[in-house]
Amino acid sequence: MKNRFVQNALWAMVDKFVVLFGSLIAYVLVSKYLGPEKFGVFAFGVTISTLGVTISQWGANHVVFNLAVKNTRVASKVMFSSEATRLRIYVAFWGVSSLVLYFYLGKGDDFLILSLLIASHVFVALDVYQFYLEGSLNAKINARSNMLARALSTLLRVAMVFLSLKSIWFVFPYLINNLVIFFRRRCYVKKSHSHI
Repeated sequence: MKNRFVQNALWAMVDKFVVLFGSLIAYVLVSKYLGPEKFGVFAFGVTISTLGVTISQWGANHVVFNLAVKNTRVASKVMFSSEATRLRIYVAFWGVSSLVLYFYLGKGDDFLILSLLIASHVFVALDVYQFYLEGSLNAKINARSNMLARALSTLLRVAMVFLSLKSIWFVFPYLINNLVIFFRRRCYVKKSHSHI
């Protein structure tokens, strides 16, 4: 058990390092290409999304983690049964925030980028599986999911800069990153508890 705990801690550290290092490379390149104004729009969108994620998860990180430490079966039941509720809350948040942004920004590129960027974070709002994996000492799955998603989204960003695409296209790496991480984690948990 002690050995598994140490391995889990090491995988958690690798996960954080890969995410930070991958983000640094991607964001330096993208920020230089987009310029401070457009890059600021993306940063603002991610910040708004974080609020929506926090509201939709509403403490699930602590609940799921604590349940996973004690009983993985109960934790997985809680996660799957509350998924539709988290989805409805985030979609409502996206709708309200898009209306507010439309009121202040009007119809234009910045509004469209922000609205799509907030929508792309729906998978982050649904992803409480990461806390289950941490609590059940399976941080390796988190790390591998993050590495794959980060590699794909970074390559996509580099390709977009190389192809000189418009700023709106830079929403897609966020969507790909969030989608890959969510589905890899969810599939792992679903397979571990296929009877649920």
